[in-house]
Amino acid sequence: MPSNDRSVVRDIILFLIAMLASGVTATLPAGAQTLTVLHSFTGGADGGNPYTTLLRDANGNLYGTAATGGTGACNGDENGCGVVFKLDTTGTETVLYNFTGYPTDGSGPSGNIARDKHGSVYGSAGGGMYTLGMLFRVDTAGRETVLYNFGTAKRDAEYPNGVILDSAGSLYGAAGGGSFGAGAVFKLDSTGKETVLYSFTGKTDGSSPEGVIRDVAGNLYGATYEGGDFGCNNYGYGCGTVFRLDVAGKETTLYTFTGPPSDGTRAGAGVVRDAAGNLYGTTSEGGSYGYGYGTVFKVDTNGKETVLHSFAGGADGAAPYAELILDDAGNLYGTTSIGGTGACYVNGYQVGCGTVYEIDSSGKEIVLYSFMNGSDGSYPSTGLVRDAKGNLYGTTVLGSGTGCYNHQGCGAIFKLSVAPAVSFDPTSLNFGSQTVGIKSSPQVVTLINTGNAILTIKSIGIGGTNSGDFAETNHCPTSLAPNDSCRIAVTFTPSATGTRNATVSVADNAANSPQTVPLTGVGVLPAVSLSPTNLTFPTQVVYTDSAPQRVKLTNTGAGILIISQIGATVPFSQTNNCGKTVAPGAHCTITVRFYPKTKGVQKGTVSVTDNAPDSPQTVPLTGTGTIVLLEPKDVNFGSQPVGTRSLRRTIALSNKGHAVVNITSISITGVDARDFAENNNCGKQVESGSSCFIRVTFKPLAGGKRTADVTVKDDGGGNSQNVKLSGTGT
Repeated sequence: MPSNDRSVVRDIILFLIAMLASGVTATLPAGAQTLTVLHSFTGGADGGNPYTTLLRDANGNLYGTAATGGTGACNGDENGCGVVFKLDTTGTETVLYNFTGYPTDGSGPSGNIARDKHGSVYGSAGGGMYTLGMLFRVDTAGRETVLYNFGTAKRDAEYPNGVILDSAGSLYGAAGGGSFGAGAVFKLDSTGKETVLYSFTGKTDGSSPEGVIRDVAGNLYGATYEGGDFGCNNYGYGCGTVFRLDVAGKETTLYTFTGPPSDGTRAGAGVVRDAAGNLYGTTSEGGSYGYGYGTVFKVDTNGKETVLHSFAGGADGAAPYAELILDDAGNLYGTTSIGGTGACYVNGYQVGCGTVYEIDSSGKEIVLYSFMNGSDGSYPSTGLVRDAKGNLYGTTVLGSGTGCYNHQGCGAIFKLSVAPAVSFDPTSLNFGSQTVGIKSSPQVVTLINTGNAILTIKSIGIGGTNSGDFAETNHCPTSLAPNDSCRIAVTFTPSATGTRNATVSVADNAANSPQTVPLTGVGVLPAVSLSPTNLTFPTQVVYTDSAPQRVKLTNTGAGILIISQIGATVPFSQTNNCGKTVAPGAHCTITVRFYPKTKGVQKGTVSVTDNAPDSPQTVPLTGTGTIVLLEPKDVNFGSQPVGTRSLRRTIALSNKGHAVVNITSISITGVDARDFAENNNCGKQVESGSSCFIRVTFKPLAGGKRTADVTVKDDGGGNSQNVKLSGTGT
């Protein structure tokens, strides 16, 4: 807001204090932060009420102006005329110059300052020879030069509100006055020649311009406090504009504010410009909350305006009178003169003591700090400066002491350590043993922004020695607010046995980027044991199923056994209960049967195909097929008195093949062969499809159990077949 002298600066300060809030209670908390008061002004020789945006040199020293204090008599006002100061990195303040006031000097310096390559400081102040303001330079030796006194020429500007400096040594700024009394943009070249580049009309082009910025082509950009096409709140002054002034002095109104209920009004500061040419700034009033507590806006290169944030007047702040700064990630930083959670009151209402805030590229606001009206100061009403580490530096107009206006303090210089910080929960992931080639269940690590600034996530990935064995998925946004978190799910698929190591790596704007989470796991394999290692089946009649025999499959390894296939070669068949997987230490059963279709000895295998190293594993199978069928397979004569002969029992011998069976012999064999007798009608041959009969009797020679066999030797395929005989002598 333009000012003419120290009394006007005082009016600005009192205006800030006098603004009433509606008592809105917001729930937006300030993030965890560290604010350090680098200097508290006393209002004496060191100055007071620094209504200035600081400059920071390459060595970390800060420069600024204080509107009051100093040793200048200032026409008998004991409050002093203000100072230009330097604050070194130890927090030691040096007053570079004390203003002395009318008629030879200025007073009440305010607004943005500039600094040339030689270290001289340039700025604006009220007063001057014609009491309409002046421009000054203070060199490194503390010598002041009055560069220009406003009001010396017709259509001149007046009441300048800060300057910028180009490489040729020319100063540019915005001021009141001009041809129409609605303000002007001026240039002062290195020879001291002042030129009014443009005079605002107070109509569609705006009125009361704030500070200006300059692009590489020499175009100037700024905002006006009032004016434009739209009346605001019955004042009839217009809601303000955003403008561009080209090198020829042609003004273009880029945007005209419309005011509440959706737009802002009364831009209290200049604008900042990004690499793409978009402009960002603040309005001190307007927005979405009734009469409005101010906005943060963006105007793109097509003149389209977007309200990025409407202040609610409570914990999130109100009345932003300061220009913004922009970081490389597109985040904006600024101050609100009132609002926040601090205990500053007006007429019984808690209006707050001001805030420092951040707004990300999506428009989300983070309150980085709420001033508490203590040693930290109150009413920050100017812009911030940011160092390479992300720390913010600024001033408060009041607070941090008991001097100055009604003992409300003389203001302070502060440093706010603002940075995101990354923590992980858990800090490492161990997947234990995992079968080679099989993906594990996911394990989750939570990424938390434990800092007090927005975390800008650039990338999340897997790195390290065995990075190919691990994979991650996440739903983390590109920006993560303080105290917010997101989840990263990691899986492990070992490609080889043994210990496998990697890391989850997160690249971001935190100080220790990239941060890593160690990952480890062990690749293991299954092992197959088959018992018995081979199967032999007894002679089996063709086209009939044998009795089953079983193979036990055991996973003796550390990995999960994945079975692709279990099979048996003809004339053998298998069934199993193994399923698709067998856990380490577990077992299953393979049931095998023999089904010959030809006579003679036949061989085959049971084969298991799986993920064990020696796959496929096999069990050899052997069986003999015959075309001779003996029925029944065993004959039990029961009890028979010793020395007496039983009734005959008949055994049928059938030829199930397509050729003649030649009988070599039919006999009784075995331990008690003399106790049994047989006779038959089989002869030497049995034709295909024919049967003959063997009749057997039992005559025990002694008491007790007696056993023997009917043994048939032939060329039917089995060489010999047996029928078991038993009985008990009594």
